[in-house]
Amino acid sequence: MKIGLCCSSRNIETAYKSGADYYEINAMAELAKASDEEFIKIKERVDGFDKIKPYSSNGLVSPDIKLCGPDLDLKAVGSYAEKVLCRLASLGVKIAVLGSGTAREVPEGYDKKTAYKELLTCAEIFANEAKKHNQTIVLEPLNKAETNIFNTVQEGADFVRELNLDNFRLLADFYHVLKDGEGYDGILKNADIISHIHIANKERRFFTEKDSSLIDEIVFVLKEIGYSKAVSFEGEKAEEKELAGMFALLKQKFVAAKLYFADK
Repeated sequence: MKIGLCCSSRNIETAYKSGADYYEINAMAELAKASDEEFIKIKERVDGFDKIKPYSSNGLVSPDIKLCGPDLDLKAVGSYAEKVLCRLASLGVKIAVLGSGTAREVPEGYDKKTAYKELLTCAEIFANEAKKHNQTIVLEPLNKAETNIFNTVQEGADFVRELNLDNFRLLADFYHVLKDGEGYDGILKNADIISHIHIANKERRFFTEKDSSLIDEIVFVLKEIGYSKAVSFEGEKAEEKELAGMFALLKQKFVAAKLYFADK
């Protein structure tokens, strides 16, 4: 298992010094609207720091790209997917997280069955583009305050199974699960399609010793499903010292559970 930090490419050194095994870059914030010249600088920054690399990305789709509703433009979706996934691939990113609550939001009064079909179409577009680069798209269920569709792990799982593509899988984010009081059944029942994990404490902040029992819960669930892939901390910005304490604590817990090994 690897444990990573969601952060900007400008904070690569912080991620490394804090003990992260990799970092998760925000595609929307850094890559989607960057000019070619700006992207070259980002790539130089990423390639120039060889101690730690980006394994995954979040924020895949910009809010102005609609994945369902009356403003859906499939041509624009295709062009966007081609550009952003190609850029991610050039940085070495293998997992692209499709959270993007605004982009996937079903407009008020819009037929939900129609929206669902449109989302299936757009998901297939992203998956097909990702396949060219040997990447996997993972759908992230978000809490109800952030979007109005795919709010539980089970709802996300049902969508992933209906799409039925080998490189379109599911993400489980423990923060969203906890915020809506969802429980862990959705994670336990869908272990076979979960390919990425996000974690944070109940306030979406870094873990401390006060969160020891919560970390134990997370470790128990991951051990129950036999999870051995990557786990990213996605929360509010923290100082290097705070992050270092968190990663040391997480690794201690994961090592004790035989989920994390020094050679990763």
